[in-house]
Amino acid sequence: MKGRRPPPPISAAYLQRVTAWYLERWATSGNHLRRLLMTRVKRSAAHHGTDPDEAVPLVDAEIARLEAAGLLDDAQYAADKVRALRRRGASAAKVRATLSAKGLGAEGSRRRWPSRTRTATTPSCAPPRPTPAATGSGPGAAGADDPDKRRKELGKLGRAGFPFDVARKVVDAEDPEALEAG
Repeated sequence: MKGRRPPPPISAAYLQRVTAWYLERWATSGNHLRRLLMTRVKRSAAHHGTDPDEAVPLVDAEIARLEAAGLLDDAQYAADKVRALRRRGASAAKVRATLSAKGLGAEGSRRRWPSRTRTATTPSCAPPRPTPAATGSGPGAAGADDPDKRRKELGKLGRAGFPFDVARKVVDAEDPEALEAG
């Protein structure tokens, strides 16, 4: 088995190639891309015996270049990510955690979330509120007599970010009408 190819020395041209390759494949936030580039910088610096702090201005310049060109837009990225996660039934906690992992902090992510209001000129890009049904759970899904199925359904809703009391009400509901009434 071959070993990993040694990393090239960091240069502006190298960083441009890396970001072009990455952005052709995935959308990302500026902070997430910065972390990825700094990982490359640190790997290269360790191999070549250079100081990784010397490449920070190059990384900053590349991020600024991409933002100026409109190729990195944290607000649009956050809105798209929120829409996709909410469409799949993710809770607000799951959405916040995902945005935080991509370098969009809690206060920044709230500011960047799509508006729930609609004006005449801008359609609402707010996704529907997540429902336990979007996760494949809900009244009657667990089977009232099977504790293992109930536990699995509670776990599924918990992993989707729903609080335990909400998950318990959903799993224990007899039917959708009972859930809406109580």
